[in-house]
Amino acid sequence: MIEIGLKHTSELTVTDAVTAIKVGSGDMPVLATPMMMALMENAAMLAVKDELPESCTTVGGHIESSHLKPSKIGDAVRAEAEVTKVDGKKIEFKVSAYSGETLLGEGTHLPKKDYLREIKNGTLNYYSVEDDEISITVNGDKAEMTGRSRVNAAVYGGGRHTWKLQIKSKLIKKMGVGYLLSKEHQLIKIR
Repeated sequence: MIEIGLKHTSELTVTDAVTAIKVGSGDMPVLATPMMMALMENAAMLAVKDELPESCTTVGGHIESSHLKPSKIGDAVRAEAEVTKVDGKKIEFKVSAYSGETLLGEGTHLPKKDYLREIKNGTLNYYSVEDDEISITVNGDKAEMTGRSRVNAAVYGGGRHTWKLQIKSKLIKKMGVGYLLSKEHQLIKIR
C-alpha cells in the first residue's frame, strides 16, 4: 500500500555523459538540470515500486525543481523522494538533490491535473518560449525531431528566469498516417 512518508534515494556520479554540454541543456561541463531532475524522478519511481502491483509502474505528470548549485565531473549526487500525498492512483512527492550536504535543487513531482491547476491559478507563469534550433532527420517512414528552446517563466515564487530546454521526438508513418512514438513505444496519432 502506498502511504505518505515512503522514501527512496537514488545516486549517481557526475560524468561527461550527464553534463549540460553533452545533453544539450547548457554549455558548461557540470551536471545538466534535466539529468538532476531525471535522478529525482527515478527516486520517486523507486520510492513506491515495491508497493505497486506486479507489472505496474508510475508515470509522472509534472516535475518542478530549482537548480541552485552546479556539480562538477566526479561529484557524487543523490536525489531523495518522499511521498507527500496519495489520492487514489495519484501520488505527489517532495524531491531534492544533494552533493554531500549541499542542496543542489528541490521541488515537487505532481500529477498533470495539479500542474495545470497551478498554471491557471498563477503559481506557474510562463511568459515566452524562443526556439533556438529545430532539426529533423528523416529516414524512410521514420523521423526524429530535436528542438532546443529557451523558456522564460516564474515558478513557485522563485522569480522570473530563463531555462534552456531540449526535446527529442521520434515519429513514424504507417499506412499514410503520422504517429509520435512515446517513451513506452506506444503510437500516438498526429492530427
